[in-house]
Amino acid sequence: MHFTKAQLRGLWFIIFVLGLSLSYHYIDVLFLDQTKVNFDQLNAHFIRKRDSLLAMGTFDSSKLVEDPVIIIKKKKFPININLADDIELQNLPRIGPKMADRIVQYRQEHGSFKTIEEIKRVKGIGDKTFKQLKDLIVVQ
Repeated sequence: MHFTKAQLRGLWFIIFVLGLSLSYHYIDVLFLDQTKVNFDQLNAHFIRKRDSLLAMGTFDSSKLVEDPVIIIKKKKFPININLADDIELQNLPRIGPKMADRIVQYRQEHGSFKTIEEIKRVKGIGDKTFKQLKDLIVVQ
């Protein structure tokens, strides 16, 4: 089979473009692919926020679709703040990962909470936050 010079140039151009695209793909996968981690973190963040809205009763849960990939411990309210781990505490409104860690650390340093008002001793939890939490937490 014989090709003209123009056909050979076209064939080499196609091979060159294919090689460039494959090279770019491998470089992207090996060195630049951070999107999976970022989407997982964003997804976990929005699930925590969704659960906070559900806990406050300001969101219609019938419109939600469960994500089968990410599983976060869910606990019915009220939550016992003496027994809940940091993941369960994050289901409470205004309680993110750092605040949940502070609550657990406070509990380890000072022992169990005697009353729900004692949670205000944790740095970052004031009257405004406590007002949202008081009907959702218990001590036992």
